[in-house]
Order: sequence, then C-alpha cells, then structure tokens
Amino acid sequence: MVNYWLDFVRSTLYPAHCLLCGAAGNCGRELCSRCARDLPYNTHCCRRCALPLAPADREGLCGQCQRRAPPFARAIVPLLYRDPVDRLITAFKFDGRLNHGRLLGGLLCDRPVSY
Repeated sequence: MVNYWLDFVRSTLYPAHCLLCGAAGNCGRELCSRCARDLPYNTHCCRRCALPLAPADREGLCGQCQRRAPPFARAIVPLLYRDPVDRLITAFKFDGRLNHGRLLGGLLCDRPVSY
C-alpha cells in the first residue's frame, strides 16, 4: 500500500517522459508509444542463439547452431543491438543512467518467451 502511494506521488510530481524523443511517457514508463513501436525487436531469430534469421528460414536454427550446438540451451534477445537500443545500453553501462537500465529491464520483461 505504501509503495502504491509513493509511486502515485512520484508519477504526479515527476511524470515520465520518453528517453528517446522527450515526449510524454506511456503507462508510467519512460518511453512513448511511438518510440516503443519503432524499437528494433528481434522477431524472427534462431531458437537457440537468438541470431536474427531471414523470415523465409523455417528451420528455426542458424547455420552455426545446426553445425555445432553452443554450450547453452537458449539465448533470449528481445531487441536487436541497433539504434536506439545501443544508445540506451551505452548510457546505462558507461554514463550511470540507471533509468535507462530500468527501461531496458522492463522491455525485456514485456516480451513473452516461447519454448
């Protein structure tokens, strides 16, 4: 109950704004709906290493994983390391921008994983 009120006060005093374009955030997150829609999602990838694959590839495994399986069972990569994701990660890692990490963690949790 206390956390609810703290979140309410924080969102009222400091409304979320998009880290990418500065517009109003969506659903209390520091990302607007337009920028969220334009993120480079990894929609068609190898089911083991998450390397992006061509949409026509129906095998589900990349050539490397078909030749020699990696030492792990599965990698989860919901976003491709392209602009603006690379900027968010760099700011989180090297500039201490913890709000970027919170946004990236939330995006990771939003993408369902199917096995």
